[in-house]
Amino acid sequence: MQIVTIGATDVTTYFHLRLSATGLDATGLTITNIDLQYTRSGETPAAKVDATALGAANSAHSDNTAFEIDGTDQPGVYRVDWPDAAFASGVDNVYLTVKVATAFTETLHVRLISATRGLAGTALPAAAADAAGGLIISDAGGLDADAQIVTKINDILVDTAEIGAAGAGLTNINLPNQTMDIIGSITGNLSGSVGSVTGAVGSVTGAVGSVTGAVGSVTGAVGSVGAGGITASSFAANAITAAKLDPDVTTELQAGLATATAVTTLQTSVDDLPTNAELATALAGADDAVLAAVSDVDNFLDTEIADILAAVDTEVAAIKAKTDSLTFTVANVVDANVQRINDVTVLGDGAGTPWGP
Repeated sequence: MQIVTIGATDVTTYFHLRLSATGLDATGLTITNIDLQYTRSGETPAAKVDATALGAANSAHSDNTAFEIDGTDQPGVYRVDWPDAAFASGVDNVYLTVKVATAFTETLHVRLISATRGLAGTALPAAAADAAGGLIISDAGGLDADAQIVTKINDILVDTAEIGAAGAGLTNINLPNQTMDIIGSITGNLSGSVGSVTGAVGSVTGAVGSVTGAVGSVTGAVGSVGAGGITASSFAANAITAAKLDPDVTTELQAGLATATAVTTLQTSVDDLPTNAELATALAGADDAVLAAVSDVDNFLDTEIADILAAVDTEVAAIKAKTDSLTFTVANVVDANVQRINDVTVLGDGAGTPWGP
């Protein structure tokens, strides 16, 4: 039996013919005495034709021709070229018959198969193997699609915790040398620029461009806040309370300002001053004593106000001394060295080991 693809063209076959009288190899047969006929399964046999001689063993294909290959070294072997109609689609088998009066009749069974379905009839990709749309092959050998491909894909899905129902998002991304937990925290090295993070973030270690949404804590250097980076809309009402400020902040703000005791003393002095009605009564029919008393009050006020102004000047000077110590390398941006974060002293040198050994 020979296998030929359905719809094949220019099909050539070879027959070994033996003399019917002796059983010996049939050499030197007259080609035109050879009858050629084919039958496709379930169809009427094609008409018998007389073969015509082909020029040489390697001549181009020519329908219904034959040629004796080599009467000495391959005795009895004849090449036969068949018409394309014998192998057209529509059947699975075709029978090729070569008949000559002095030799045994020989019939070759040809099985016709689909170019893309194979012997079992199962559909196969029409594309070449290892090409787009074609069968996968193993260049190194030993490929096990189930154990190696499916298993590896399942491992990847486990590592990435898959993508859940709509809106669930990614819960874990495991990458070489770093773990990103979107819901909990980001630890390790996150290479590249982070533009923004939208949504709830537990904690972020390292430099962050911007964060939109609730932030648990930020550990690490925050480079700088540019001009206009913090506006009235940056914080919600009561977003920063006294409890959230370090005691050093309160101390620095109060340094040089009037104390509560000084303000109380001033209020007592003001309360002791006569009212407008009392002054009017005293001035009606005023005498030298009243005028003297008014003069005393005037002098007292002058002295007290002078003292207050002097105190205010002193306090303002103290505040100015504090603000003069601030450095503004970039407009509206205060240059500052971070000494403590969350009550923990920073030990780093700001360069090779920015946060300490």
